[in-house]
Amino acid sequence: MTHVEIEERIEASAEAVWDCLLGSRSAELAVGIYAESVEIDGEGVGSIRTSQLLGGAGTIRERIDQLDEAGFLCRYSVVDRGPLPFADYRGQIKLIPEGADACVVKLEADFTPAGMSEQDSVDLYLSNNHGAIAKIREFLGLPVVERSGMG
Repeated sequence: MTHVEIEERIEASAEAVWDCLLGSRSAELAVGIYAESVEIDGEGVGSIRTSQLLGGAGTIRERIDQLDEAGFLCRYSVVDRGPLPFADYRGQIKLIPEGADACVVKLEADFTPAGMSEQDSVDLYLSNNHGAIAKIREFLGLPVVERSGMG
């Protein structure tokens, strides 16, 4: 099993970032990064997010397994991975408030690479999730951090 983490500070309140990740803007967050469209069925624990992948590559479905909105914590799992090269995927989103106008976004995942090397699967995870963090910054009108490489 592979474990990967990202930690990045965003100069915005945890509430504003949480809204992008799991609130009013969550369905559009993945669009253009890895998904053509996203639909969310239900609310809270047990809700299912279905993503139509870019280029008609297929569909993936994720389920929220644990949600603590007050503590800015969400644990989720991929219940139908479609063509996704991650088997047994379990993820976590955690925001750590740093005052009223900043927070640290901590993203973690455990998975088994499927159909690609471990390094390629880690690189794909990092690319998708750094893209999501950049899109959060864009949503909030913040400068996007340029990346020279993965990690």
